[in-house]
Amino acid sequence: MDRLDAKAIKTYKEIILILDQCIDDYLFVMDLDKDIYFISPHAMKRFNIPSYEFSNSLPAHKKFVYEDDLEMLLSDMNQLVSGKKNFHNLQYRWIGKDGIPIWINCRSKSIKDHDGNVKYIIGCINEIGKRQVADNDSGLLGEMSFKNFIYPIHEDITQGFILRIDIDDFKNINENFGVKYGDVVLKQVGNCIKKLLTKNQQLYRIVADEFIVMDVVGSKEDARNLYNAIRRSITCYVESINYDIYLTISAGILDFHDYPNKSYNSIMQWTEFALNQSKTNGKNTYTIFKQEAYQEFLRKNKLTKELHKAVNQQFKGFEVYFQPIIDMKTEKIHSMEALLRFECDEFGKISPLEFIPLLEESDLIIPVGRWVLDQALKAVSMFSNIKVQINMSYVQVLKTPALNDILNIMLFLYLMSLEGIKNMPRPIKDNKNFEISRSIVYNGKDNNFHMASMSACTDHFEIGFLISGSHHVYSTDGEWDILRGYVGTMPLGLQHQTFYSSNEVHNGILIKYSFNIADYIKSEISTVAFNRFYNEKYHILNQEDQHIVQNIFEQMLTEYNINSSYTDSKLKALLTYLIVFVIEHQLPHDINCNYAKKINKTINDVMRYIDSNYKNDINVNNICKTFGFSPAHFSRLFKQNTGEVFSRYLTKVRLEHAIVLLSNTDKSIDEIAYECGFNSISYFSYAFKKEF
Repeated sequence: MDRLDAKAIKTYKEIILILDQCIDDYLFVMDLDKDIYFISPHAMKRFNIPSYEFSNSLPAHKKFVYEDDLEMLLSDMNQLVSGKKNFHNLQYRWIGKDGIPIWINCRSKSIKDHDGNVKYIIGCINEIGKRQVADNDSGLLGEMSFKNFIYPIHEDITQGFILRIDIDDFKNINENFGVKYGDVVLKQVGNCIKKLLTKNQQLYRIVADEFIVMDVVGSKEDARNLYNAIRRSITCYVESINYDIYLTISAGILDFHDYPNKSYNSIMQWTEFALNQSKTNGKNTYTIFKQEAYQEFLRKNKLTKELHKAVNQQFKGFEVYFQPIIDMKTEKIHSMEALLRFECDEFGKISPLEFIPLLEESDLIIPVGRWVLDQALKAVSMFSNIKVQINMSYVQVLKTPALNDILNIMLFLYLMSLEGIKNMPRPIKDNKNFEISRSIVYNGKDNNFHMASMSACTDHFEIGFLISGSHHVYSTDGEWDILRGYVGTMPLGLQHQTFYSSNEVHNGILIKYSFNIADYIKSEISTVAFNRFYNEKYHILNQEDQHIVQNIFEQMLTEYNINSSYTDSKLKALLTYLIVFVIEHQLPHDINCNYAKKINKTINDVMRYIDSNYKNDINVNNICKTFGFSPAHFSRLFKQNTGEVFSRYLTKVRLEHAIVLLSNTDKSIDEIAYECGFNSISYFSYAFKKEF
């Protein structure tokens, strides 16, 4: 194989042409002497290549290789051409006909002449996204097979149906009986479905415990009958194993007669919606997709996003109206009822009957309810001898110390009456003691570092916590890295510049305050300790303490956005606690802690590696190979330092990036899922629902 002549290469090209319509992969030959590149002709339908045979081969790759991956490819190919290595195995991206990057895996081998010079390179290219064409455990076709069936359909589908089936609470079976037993159950459920199918129906396993039946001629009545038959068959299976386990199934049905549509994404979204409705309705049932219900669902989602945005923007769009209640005997105002109203640009004025249930479902009623209490307090201070009535949500009562909030208001009113205070204190944002914000930075276009503008703490101190990502800080006092989980500090008057890596999502909370907290808390810490705290620039905590610190930052941000009468005091108290806690719990920096610092740094390096390579096929084995760990030791150490198992942490990182792309790009869910390292849209959907 290491020695092939021109005749053999010609024969190999002829074989490629013969097999062109028989295989999904793309075979290729590079003739280095003639500088000709030859590839399976069907690659021209998929990728932006000039022809299946072209000259000036390596420079021509610039036209169809994704620009961020080109340098990596050329470097590896040069090693192959020079003879430094004999085999090439690389995952990178080619540009599709539609301009979208497509992940491929390229494997090739160099062919040398009798003098040992590389004469040819032959190999095979396959699309990574097509790996899950079938499921080996169940023996069924997989999601990609279903997708490949849908996409070639050029006419609208006007008959037939999709039956999407999910095993209810399948997670409990895996947890109680083990994954292997769960695989047996999945196979049995697949068999129960398969034996009931007609010649016009095809079964696919799309992800985990979900199945799809595609029928090309049937009606929704046929879909109902099939679902009921499958349910009876599964009941018989459960009876046959003496009820060792109990199984039920939920389903969503899409009738193509009512909704002709050839879009794969629409099919998956609509059937998932119908399936989730069945789950919501108590499980062990089916739901037929209705566009009206789906549009209502989309409206609820969009409106919930608007409500989130309004809360984060200091309750923009919310208003409290005070409706007078008249005493009919005296014809005077007896009291006023506080009524919450909401308006936004996209939907205009929204009825409380619509937005208040959404506030309760999302728990946004908690900060909004506290804001309403604050508005009512201001109203009480303006009107004498008039009661203000406030309707409280059951969510506030169940999930918050709402009674304490009311008692605090009553205490404040009492103190006001004693001291003769007529006006409420000015909002904290007016006196400029604090400025607290969440910063999300993402630049996914290249691998360079992006620089924020030079800034100086001319009139304030800074303290921040980095939830995800990393950045590099330059200042007149030196330079340093701020990594995930670090507490960063910036003293008064220090000029600094921050650089963000483009391939990471940077999520952090920054607190700016304009008073000397050391004077405020001199009884808790000394001025020396406070100065040392800021001079160290960053502070490293263990994973448990990181969670505590992040919670303090989140509390301060929430309180700052609420901006109540007590915000100033609460923020000062929380800031005091934060600084004292970090000083007390930061990892030591003395020489005896070198090993702990080394371990922590190594795990941080792994985390940075994940942030930079989440798009690729990352697993425990290749991480261990890269960083020199045994799998067992690495898994233990990673869990110890992060509080998460490796697979869950990787999934969360990928989801973080997916959320940014969903919010800031027009890319489809399918594109985003594959771009963020998910091998299937179904698993992406499953992971997203599980996490959020």
